[in-house]
Amino acid sequence: LGIVQQNPRILLHNLHNRKGDEPIVRTGLGKSHVKRNNQLQILLQLRDNGPMSRVDLARRLNLTKAAISLLVGDLLERGYLTELGQCIEEEVKPGKRKIALDINADYGCTIGCVIDMAYIHAGAANIKGDVVYQQPSMPMRCTTKKEIFSELLEAILETAEALPQKHILGVGIGVNDDLSVILGKNRSWKWELENFLAQHCPYPVIIESSTRALAMAQFDYKKDAYWENLLFVEVSDALNMAFLMDGEPYLGSHSRAGDLKHCVVDPAGPLCSCGRRGCANALVSVRYVLNNIRTILSREKFPVLYDLVNGDPKQLNYDALVLAAHLGDPGATEIFTKADNLFFDCCVNLIYIFDPDVCYIHGLSIFAQESIDEYNHKLAKLLGKQSCTVFKLSGYGQQQSFLGGCAIAGRKFFYQAVSQLPEEND
Repeated sequence: LGIVQQNPRILLHNLHNRKGDEPIVRTGLGKSHVKRNNQLQILLQLRDNGPMSRVDLARRLNLTKAAISLLVGDLLERGYLTELGQCIEEEVKPGKRKIALDINADYGCTIGCVIDMAYIHAGAANIKGDVVYQQPSMPMRCTTKKEIFSELLEAILETAEALPQKHILGVGIGVNDDLSVILGKNRSWKWELENFLAQHCPYPVIIESSTRALAMAQFDYKKDAYWENLLFVEVSDALNMAFLMDGEPYLGSHSRAGDLKHCVVDPAGPLCSCGRRGCANALVSVRYVLNNIRTILSREKFPVLYDLVNGDPKQLNYDALVLAAHLGDPGATEIFTKADNLFFDCCVNLIYIFDPDVCYIHGLSIFAQESIDEYNHKLAKLLGKQSCTVFKLSGYGQQQSFLGGCAIAGRKFFYQAVSQLPEEND
């Protein structure tokens, strides 16, 4: 069948899913392993580039047409692929027609849950990221690990009950790093949650950082274009980042890559919880900015903002601050402009370091596109015209954050599962 050159994303994926105490065993590749790896490459080609014919797949993967036919035939028989019919772009001429192949979106669906300090988002999507069910976002009122575990289980089971006719492949859970104040910073909670769900949830589960999960959803369920290197910055109570290199997340040596909130942006700034001064978390994060305004909110300092929230600090949110700044509130304008400029500086530093094809910003809502246009305008002055479209809005609103969970479950229980399928005669 030939051997497709091992793609870097597969190497990273295998290392990412290897347990810390598990040695790397280097052995020869058997025929079954080569076959499954080639089939995985076929699925990834279709995921990244859309429907294509057997001939096109053979050309891209440097395999013979006969080998592709055998590999595709097995995937069609198992239900992983579907035939869409004759390729539209093909000229009408005698001979065998090219038949377009695509991933079978109806093969099954994944359940996704994403949890942050404010909400639990849950829903389900098919393999291609089309939403098949979405729960209303539930306010997160948990104060203990036990409560969080129970709420997640309830969200999973309620979603599963709404999918009686669907083949559920697995569950993906994205957890926001902010929840460390409840779950603990030593990461043992992840092992505890895995054990809890193994006992009470009837489906296999994978757990990941919510920011990395959303970045993978942006890559896997792309609606605009294909990007090999993708930077994803989440603006929420804190700042978090994920970098995908050829589609796979870069984790760092201790899985701390992307801890943007503790990057120093102003050495003379206030003291951060990490012990350093001027961290992005203490100057740019939504929680910090709003908490500071609440302590000084008055009609004299914030004439427009004060009326927007009816003079009640509890009603203050980031959208109200942005709207007040755009309406000319002097206090809101000063605070928002400073935070926005520091946030831009953070992103520019990341772009200098990682040199991504695109930098997606997730979490902006009101006047979001205006902010993105301004970022690109300023970036083009720094890096040239080729960088005038680096910043883009994430394709997902807060209500659709659960798709991050669906994406990591799809990678684990669909794509990776293909590479581990046994032979029928094994």
